[in-house]
Amino acid sequence: MPHPDTRHHRNGAVQTPRQYEPSGYAYAAYKQTISMPGDYGTGYITGREADHLLRRAKGRGLVIRPDILGTFTLHKGGRETTAWALASLRTVTLTPVTNPQKITTRQYDDLMLILAMRTPRLDRSSGQPVIVGELSRIPAGATDVLRRKGWISETPHTGQLTVSSAGLMALAARDHVTAGLDPRLLKGIYLDAALNHRDVP
Repeated sequence: MPHPDTRHHRNGAVQTPRQYEPSGYAYAAYKQTISMPGDYGTGYITGREADHLLRRAKGRGLVIRPDILGTFTLHKGGRETTAWALASLRTVTLTPVTNPQKITTRQYDDLMLILAMRTPRLDRSSGQPVIVGELSRIPAGATDVLRRKGWISETPHTGQLTVSSAGLMALAARDHVTAGLDPRLLKGIYLDAALNHRDVP
């Protein structure tokens, strides 16, 4: 079950306890469900944690199945497993906190700006976190929106960040609409985006 101190906000954001965050809470990117015969558990994970899980799942050859809303189901062939321990008959489901198809033009532009930055980081020196790069910055309000949606992946204690797998799926959803592609292609586009994100150094 989710941590008893998990915070749910009216705007749909979810904060989950993480000791490395100055506030003690990090914004979640996904709700994680681990199910097995006769039992299941749920919790919330950050964009960085989800990126790590998807990388490990890909590296271990697990089947990763997306749906059109951006939910991923991870398992190993007919015998389903977690990506951490290859125990049989388990399934991991990652459901995005924010539907990737709800991205706005401003959010799309901000995520693309982060991807164009060589060394993006989260600057907390003013008290209100802002994303900064070599020659550009994203204002505090817009930075907060991207964090609340789980669309950026931050390395604890360093401030280094990049666009998370959840954020890349949001970009893919917008590109899909703009290009007028067949809706049946969306699942494959999500999968490609999630598995080919740029790691934080």
